[in-house]
Amino acid sequence: MAFQMEVIFAWIAVSAAPIRICIACQMVSNSTVIANAFKGIQVCVIYLIFSAGVRMLKALDKSPFATGVFAAVMLVMVGLSLAGVSVSSILLILLSGAAGVAAWLIGRRKEGK
Repeated sequence: MAFQMEVIFAWIAVSAAPIRICIACQMVSNSTVIANAFKGIQVCVIYLIFSAGVRMLKALDKSPFATGVFAAVMLVMVGLSLAGVSVSSILLILLSGAAGVAAWLIGRRKEGK
């Protein structure tokens, strides 16, 4: 009989764990301290992304093609943002990469390789 009671208590403890986790998550999500901490983290992440972008811009090849692709992507992103159209920035990055590969292939073809 004692073994059955231990099993029942263990089952209750395990079953109640998700409920306790949900209650804790609800308490944390309503906390202004946690919300402010995440806002601070958001500012840090924005700074890190911006500084990485500036370093990449400084290291960018100053060829007319690279400058043109950069300007075109910036114009498209700003234009779509102002128009309220949601386009993934990853899609724009992939399209820019495809344009770079196409330019490289055209350059090789002109060199006769």
